[in-house]
Amino acid sequence: MASITSTGAIKDKAGSNLWTLWEVDDTFAAVTPFTCYGIGSIKETTQEQSTSVTKYKNESGNVEASDKDYEISLKGVIMDTSKALIDFLSTTVKGKFYGLYRRRNSVDGKTQEWFYGFGEVTPQHNVKSPGGADSMPFEYIALNNSSAITLSTTTLASIGAYVTAAVTIPIAGIFTIVETA
Repeated sequence: MASITSTGAIKDKAGSNLWTLWEVDDTFAAVTPFTCYGIGSIKETTQEQSTSVTKYKNESGNVEASDKDYEISLKGVIMDTSKALIDFLSTTVKGKFYGLYRRRNSVDGKTQEWFYGFGEVTPQHNVKSPGGADSMPFEYIALNNSSAITLSTTTLASIGAYVTAAVTIPIAGIFTIVETA
């Protein structure tokens, strides 16, 4: 049996967590001019795939069929509450699509680079005092890509990725993870 687990991958803290966004259009292409948005210091992150199931039962109450809907999201709390970040997360993101890059250092001795090709940032902000360093919410909902998305080496360099070869997110793959030593 092939093992897909590793005690080195048990991480409470991701270490040097980095999120970078870039605006894309509805064909998944980066908009011109290409602009990256670094999302400050991250207090906590939740990467989640949730599944809702609809069951279709017959008159006897037995399940005859089911449908599944999947949602992939990245949620977190940002420690920064600068005017520029509040303006971006509250207003600039409205009605726009973004690619997202997430880097997690030192996972089983490797760096995990997560690439999302197409999604929306939920426009929101929450700033409290005291406690501002753990009050700013962030939510990215990854959307289904109807065609493969290839991130060029130029794009990868612009977003600060460690990987040096082009990265492809497969059709309906929504995201891909690349591990580098």
